[in-house]
Amino acid sequence: MADKNFKVKSGLQVPSLTTAGPVTTDSAGNVTSSATLPITQGGTGQTTAGNALNALLPLQTSQDNKFLQTNGVSTQWTIPQQQTSTDGTLGYKIYSGTVTPSSPVTGDIWIDQTTGNGIQLVRWRKTIASTTTTLTGLDDNNLTLSYTAGNEQVYINGVLITRGQDYTATNGTSISLTQAVEAGDTVEIFGNPIFSVTDTYTQSQSNSLYVSKSGFDAAGKNKIINGDFSVWQRGTSFTASSGYTADRFTFDKGGPWTTTPTISRQTFTPGSAPVAGYESQYFYRWSASTAGSGQTYNSILYQKIEDVRAFAGQTITVSAWVKTDAPRNFAFQLLRDYGSGGSNLEVITTGPTLTTTTSWVRYSQTFNVASLSGKTVGDNSAIWIILTAQNLNVAQTYDVWGVQAELGSVATSFSTSTGSKQGELAACQRYFIRYEKTGGNQTYFASGNVISTTRSMISLPLPVNMRVSPSISRSPGVSIYNNGSNFSLSSLSVYQLAQNILNLDGNVSSGLTNNTPSMLSLTANGDYLDFSAEL
Repeated sequence: MADKNFKVKSGLQVPSLTTAGPVTTDSAGNVTSSATLPITQGGTGQTTAGNALNALLPLQTSQDNKFLQTNGVSTQWTIPQQQTSTDGTLGYKIYSGTVTPSSPVTGDIWIDQTTGNGIQLVRWRKTIASTTTTLTGLDDNNLTLSYTAGNEQVYINGVLITRGQDYTATNGTSISLTQAVEAGDTVEIFGNPIFSVTDTYTQSQSNSLYVSKSGFDAAGKNKIINGDFSVWQRGTSFTASSGYTADRFTFDKGGPWTTTPTISRQTFTPGSAPVAGYESQYFYRWSASTAGSGQTYNSILYQKIEDVRAFAGQTITVSAWVKTDAPRNFAFQLLRDYGSGGSNLEVITTGPTLTTTTSWVRYSQTFNVASLSGKTVGDNSAIWIILTAQNLNVAQTYDVWGVQAELGSVATSFSTSTGSKQGELAACQRYFIRYEKTGGNQTYFASGNVISTTRSMISLPLPVNMRVSPSISRSPGVSIYNNGSNFSLSSLSVYQLAQNILNLDGNVSSGLTNNTPSMLSLTANGDYLDFSAEL
């Protein structure tokens, strides 16, 4: 037979092959068959996909929650880094659940799954009970499957499977497998579902509650300069119908009132200032000793905030501490002055009536300021913050302190515009500067040069840059000192303003020595020279 071709016409039957399946031979040449192909012959020795995979993997006994890792030569089960999680007990790197971990170590992370706290990472783990291609619902720890599509990871028996090829995940609550998992398989799904946050503010609510730190508000929240009444360059007592008093503040008694009020600087008794922790020195007092008649309105005080664009289209809150000699009614009012060549003066709104007491109380009012759409803004525009009394033709006294105008719908703790005494003085001097002789010998300041027998050009360095070239007012005792003598001024005007250098043109009737030095002089106590760039 070795010399003959071997042919089988109708099938070959071998008595020793009794089982359907792969045919193998041993080293002696014996032919056998079996239902499965053993691992030594290139098979798995198993009849199902799950069992076949388990047969090829390293032994899984006591290897719970570990992942397959290779060292380049062989594979083994290893502890995962920042993957394993448990509910309230010590995990490897991440805790997940509603119970605070009892013994975490440095570097561990706890994902609090308590309702309302939000979930940033979810581990869904389930041991399969029966063959299925759908993963959904509760896992073995009663955690509902939830994920953000495209950000999930699916592991079967520790092996990461491929999105779009091995499974489909689209709706955030279920996953469809391409190949079914069987009883005993372990499925783990890591996801980061969208979480809800409670007790939040909307953007508009936040905008109304918190102070912006950009644009016009960057320098300080309070747009009222000298709100603590610390600066009084013009004096400390005024009896008049209207005009400036404490720096940046003015008043108007209101119509042809037959009584003239007195505005004065008052000093707090130490420890009596209305705000704990803010020991202010002075407050503002407006007082009318007689009732009089003819009064049609009464602006106790007001301040013009530079540029009508201030607060446009925003919510603002105006506040102040006020006390009176008896219960009185007043209101806060806002006006917009569009300046020279601009739109007409506009009353934005008047707040509701507020009733005072004889003790310091802080009052506030919120205003919604309209945009400037359709308006024309001219030179020297401003927004006016007014405290207006509503009891007219009455003998009364108002004490005021801590005036503040700020963005938002809440009156926050008081602060000055600049945060320091020197800063407040400098802010005031942008609008008004007074040089005054208060004692001692004759005061000389500002040097210049005589250019004729009647004229001297004088240069005066100012402490700050003023808003615009200022107007001048002076007492009669201001003179030009030249060659040992004082010469009364017939006129003094601004020749030029270059940043903070003010060049003045002084004129006298005669007597100056040409081409010699000169100075301005304040001769007697109370002599003053004022420069005003007020709005």
